[in-house]
Amino acid sequence: MHLKNKILTTILLISQLTKTQISHHFGVFPTIDNSGNLFKKFNSSLNYYGGFNLINSEINRIKENTNFFVFYPEQVLTYKVNSKLSITGSYVHEMQQPI
Repeated sequence: MHLKNKILTTILLISQLTKTQISHHFGVFPTIDNSGNLFKKFNSSLNYYGGFNLINSEINRIKENTNFFVFYPEQVLTYKVNSKLSITGSYVHEMQQPI
């Protein structure tokens, strides 16, 4: 692909991304990350993220009060092929208004 085509493709991609949903939440986002080796070539990680609104807001005509508004538990398994290549698979589940 020529440089001109790469630049055009990048611009088109960015222009499409700007049309996605935009919302802002002002708050705190604490995380807990735990990872370790299972075997010589396998690594596992457990990551937990919680989002807490600190101010009342309105997004798309929906009022959102100060509360625990989102929780992401993520499980990750990594296989180390060699010193330069690893293959990672993960699962993330998002829960909005978990409580």
